[in-house]
Amino acid sequence: MSRPGLLPQFVADMDADLQRYRSLQALLQEQFTAALRHDSAGLLELNERILALVAELDQRRERRSALLVQLLSPQSPATLDALIERLPPATRGVVRTRSQALEQLVRDCKERNSRNGRLMTDQQAILQRVLRGKEEDTYAQA
Repeated sequence: MSRPGLLPQFVADMDADLQRYRSLQALLQEQFTAALRHDSAGLLELNERILALVAELDQRRERRSALLVQLLSPQSPATLDALIERLPPATRGVVRTRSQALEQLVRDCKERNSRNGRLMTDQQAILQRVLRGKEEDTYAQA
């Protein structure tokens, strides 16, 4: 890919990730709902879809990192901020806006994933206590 084609590819990858992170948000919400319903079959199917989507997102993140290195001079740190500083003003705003939106989506997905993990861990702990615990651990004395 020629150097002039690198920036459009970088921005296109950001756009694709924005769309796919929105899909991940929805899947994580479905996962939460399935966990609340104790829908193990639904959770298995959702987990497979989530893992595939995360693999896709990771692959594109790696490609963007490689593009970033190619777009910047060897003396520059390979950071998005360094790239944004070197862009023309009109392009700078577009890339910065997409970057901020992507960062927010990533944070939201991490929070949803943590919430889901806590719910399922708590459910597992309760189940273990019920199955293996003693009656005095489960019920208060009268």
